[in-house]
Amino acid sequence: MLRKKSRPSAARCARLITIVFSNDSKKADAFTYEGEDFEAMSLAVKYYAWIVKTIKPYLGDHIVEVGAGAGVFSEFLRDRIQPKSLTLIEPSKKTHAVLQRTILSTKKTKVATINDYLKGNEKKLKDKVDTFVYINVFEHVKDDHQEMQRIADTLQKGGNAVIFVPALKGLYSEFDKSIGHYRRYDKKRLTELAESAGLEVVTTRYMDMMGILPWWFSMVLMKNKKLKPKLVKLYDTVMVPIVRTFESTIHAPIGKNVLLIAKKR
Repeated sequence: MLRKKSRPSAARCARLITIVFSNDSKKADAFTYEGEDFEAMSLAVKYYAWIVKTIKPYLGDHIVEVGAGAGVFSEFLRDRIQPKSLTLIEPSKKTHAVLQRTILSTKKTKVATINDYLKGNEKKLKDKVDTFVYINVFEHVKDDHQEMQRIADTLQKGGNAVIFVPALKGLYSEFDKSIGHYRRYDKKRLTELAESAGLEVVTTRYMDMMGILPWWFSMVLMKNKKLKPKLVKLYDTVMVPIVRTFESTIHAPIGKNVLLIAKKR
């Protein structure tokens, strides 16, 4: 019987979450977020809702989310988009176990999980995927050119790749380094990545322009290596609705994150 189950508490997930995409299984199980960092990320409810609404027009019926972690964003995809199928790829054994317990199938959406990378699963997924979703994952991929090519080779014709990543090289900090970020992006680099893989860029846009200054102050200037849950919650509650409203009418010329939508011709 299909049933929906609420996700574990942020504190519980925080003890288990692991995230890295170097295609090294040992690193995937060895690298861990500090509990406070994941707890903070899980509190960004309005921010995730904003992302989902922004990408919704580009999401199909058969979605693969790569680097799903413990399923915080996956739950938004399942419940707000309700695709026919949602396949969640997560390389860490510990985090995958959390994902399996947390994100279950519903009457409208069949959920499957893969404890692996996209690499090695292309044949299994080829022509069965109309949307790839990467939310804050590509920056963890050492060879992002190869990963984009895998996406292009696996997608159905007419399918979309949705890539959401941290933006601006000047914001790269010890925090980025400590959680396994190889880089931060700009629109030009994402566009070149997609086009080099044979994908057609539908749109690129910066998001969260107002988040640049507090992020720079906290992570670059003050060199903080942890996210503060109370501050993340405050920004999510007070500022995100304002930023979202502003950027819904005017595309930000710059932002803390950048979104790419690319289509397979």
